[in-house]
Amino acid sequence: TAPAGRMAREGAVVVLAGPPNAGKSSLLNALGGEARALVTEVPGTTRDAIEALVEPPGAPWPLRLVDTAGLRATDDRVERLGIEVAEGWVRRAHLVLACGETAADVARARAHVAALGGARGEGAPVLGVRTKADLEATRDAAAGDVADGDVADGDVAVSAETGVGLAALLDAAV
Repeated sequence: TAPAGRMAREGAVVVLAGPPNAGKSSLLNALGGEARALVTEVPGTTRDAIEALVEPPGAPWPLRLVDTAGLRATDDRVERLGIEVAEGWVRRAHLVLACGETAADVARARAHVAALGGARGEGAPVLGVRTKADLEATRDAAAGDVADGDVADGDVAVSAETGVGLAALLDAAV
């Protein structure tokens, strides 16, 4: 019962992982209800893990959301350190949100998580999240307009900008 008690106190660790500029920081800010993470168009802005505690209605425990550096190959030493921290969070997560703007981006994020041994190395779930559902490229990739909570190919489509899909994502994460 100790792990369940700890999760009830500290929250289930839900890591937002994916390539740079996938919308992870915007998603953390939207789900957390405040601007905790910096958001810019510059790839590699997030270098440290940033956390926000969210308590979805009716959930058995809170969700400890962790925004991480974008997963990619880089020669930048400081960015590489941030990516190593992100990979460590992925390995100990209870759930990984594999974020990407398109289905192909989500598939690459899933593959990167799998290459790390998966979430917790024990087969913990990885949920695909198509971010930026408000943008035309994502609507095209999802084959039409995205309604609140649409799920395509097992991925949840969301928009941090408009709020589309955020409630459905929290429901799926619990």
